[in-house]
Amino acid sequence: MGMGPASNESKNVVIAVMGVTGSGKSTFIQTASGQDVEVGHTLHACTQKLSVYEFEHEGYNVTLIDTPGFNDTFRTDADILKEIAQWLEFTYTKGFRLSGIIYLHRIADVRMEGSALRNLKMFRKLCGDEPLKNVLLATTFWEKVDSEIGSKRENELVSVPEFWGDMVEYGSQVVRFTGTARSALEIITQFFGRATVTLKIQEELVNEGKKLVDTAAGSSLNEELLALQKKHSDELKQVEKDMREAIADKDEQLKKILEKEQRRLDRQLQRFQDEQDQLRADRRNQMRALDQEWESRIRQMQEDAERQRILEKRVNEEQMALQRAEIEGLKQAQRRNRS
Repeated sequence: MGMGPASNESKNVVIAVMGVTGSGKSTFIQTASGQDVEVGHTLHACTQKLSVYEFEHEGYNVTLIDTPGFNDTFRTDADILKEIAQWLEFTYTKGFRLSGIIYLHRIADVRMEGSALRNLKMFRKLCGDEPLKNVLLATTFWEKVDSEIGSKRENELVSVPEFWGDMVEYGSQVVRFTGTARSALEIITQFFGRATVTLKIQEELVNEGKKLVDTAAGSSLNEELLALQKKHSDELKQVEKDMREAIADKDEQLKKILEKEQRRLDRQLQRFQDEQDQLRADRRNQMRALDQEWESRIRQMQEDAERQRILEKRVNEEQMALQRAEIEGLKQAQRRNRS
C-alpha cells in the first residue's frame, strides 16, 4: 500500500504523534496499527530516527509518525527540534501534508512537570494558531488513576491557558486513549475527511526561508539557552572567585570541590553553545543528503516494482502455457477417442 502526496490521494491520512517521552506514543501507535515494527514506504526516506507506521482502516491509508519528546535523557532539545523540523520541512517540500497531530499526556501525572511544560511550549510554537484545529489532545494511562481524580486533572488541563486552555480556544479537541484498539482507532478516525494542515514551522522554513533559530520554536529555545548560559556563566564567575580565595587560604579540600564544579559548569556552557550552533547551522547540506536518499529509495522502489512486474508476467506466461498444454492435451485425447 504505497503512499503518495496528500494532494493526489484524499484517502491518505498522515498523523504526527507527539508528547513527552513516556507519554504512551509508541503504545498508542502499536495499539492502533497492530504493528511492532516499522512498515516501509516512501516517507521512510526522510524519517531518520522518527518511526513510521502505516496501515489501512475503513478504506483510509493511515500513516502515524512517532516523534521524539523534548525531554530525552540522552539528546538535547536542539537536536530533537532540528530532527523534527527537518522531517517537517522535507516532507512539505515533497508534497506530503499532515492531516493533524495527536498530542499525548499522562493523566496519571499529579502535576504538569517542567519537562512537560517545556515540551508543550515547543509544540505550541511548532504549530502556530491556525493548525490547532487539527490537533487532538489525548490523555493516556487512565488505568493508573481513579476516574474522578483523572477527570479533575483533565478539567485543569483544559481550564488553564498555559496548559491546554489556549489550544482548545483555537479549536483543539480533548480525547481519551483508554488503552484499547477501539479507543485508538476512534481517535484516528476523527481525522478522516479533514482538510490537511501546514504547521507554522513549515511555513517559516520553506515559504519564508528562515533559519531554524529564527523560527518561533527555534527562537523560543534559543532564548532559554541564552538564559541558562547567563545563569551558568554567573555561577562560573562565582566559582572562579571562590577558587582564588581557596588558593589564597591553601584550602586544598575546597579547591578540589570547586575544580569539580568548574568542570561541570564548563561542560554545561559548552553544551549550550553546541545547541545554539545547531539552531544556526546551514541546512542545505542536510537537505541535499535527504534529497539523495529520497531519490535512491524511490529508484529502489521502482526497481522492486519492475522486478515484481517481470516476475508476475513470467508467472502469468507460465500459467498460460500450462493452460494451453492442458487444452491441447484434451483436444488430442478427444481426437484419439473419436478415432
